[in-house]
Amino acid sequence: LAGAQRAGNAARTGCRWLRDAIDAALASGTQFELHYQPFVRLQDRALLGFEALIRWRHPERGLIMPGDFIPVAEASGQICAIGRWALLEAAGQLRRWQAHGFTGEVAVNLSGVQLERDLELLADARATLAALGEVPTHRLKLEVTESMAMANPQRSAEVLQELARMGFKLSIDDFGTGYSSLAYLHRFPFDTLKVDRSFVIRLAAGREAQEIVRTIVGLALALGKQTLAEGVEDEKQAALLEQLGVQVGQGWLFAKALPEAQATEAIRSAPWRR
Repeated sequence: LAGAQRAGNAARTGCRWLRDAIDAALASGTQFELHYQPFVRLQDRALLGFEALIRWRHPERGLIMPGDFIPVAEASGQICAIGRWALLEAAGQLRRWQAHGFTGEVAVNLSGVQLERDLELLADARATLAALGEVPTHRLKLEVTESMAMANPQRSAEVLQELARMGFKLSIDDFGTGYSSLAYLHRFPFDTLKVDRSFVIRLAAGREAQEIVRTIVGLALALGKQTLAEGVEDEKQAALLEQLGVQVGQGWLFAKALPEAQATEAIRSAPWRR
């Protein structure tokens, strides 16, 4: 019991340290950074865009991955400030890349807390519009997970429809793992269905995962949506996905998440190749 109490105290102390450190990182404006994982057209591996993934470069503890701080930020509500920073940073990056002739997309993940605090999210979206400048709004894609969208489907649909009216593209992440109702899916203005990596990993093991992916592709075609497969790690997976009708791939086969300088170099060498 005493050991459990000590562990609980240590966890609370760690959370307090993280909350304070997150506040300091936000105030500094220099500790958070975005890395960019390419997504490519499976047919010819042409670069279509990047998913922006946040990293925290702490001055004393080095690189901190999102799994180590995002849960605390979501519990504390700090995720809204982090999400606001990510939107504005991605918008600024799109402007810088436009000078290199980049016409693709950058996708930014939203959190469930941001979606719940809808008025704050919409205000952040309007600020992002201003930060984009002359970059077309549709080149910034906002991603939500299936479970997030279905937590309060009616309200989610209203918020997502407003974001779509502003001109943002929208993507539903981890598709196929949750409990989307077809009655609601057509009300969500998603442009892209992202096939969850768990199905991609099982593609070579048998027909079950292949049939699930085939069904998702058929649904996407019927609704006029694009399909993107996450977690593509080898050529066999890429070939199977293309045969099943998936249009876009993302994963370590093509590249890990790249720091800004490396992502810029990938753009300069477009059409992008491994």
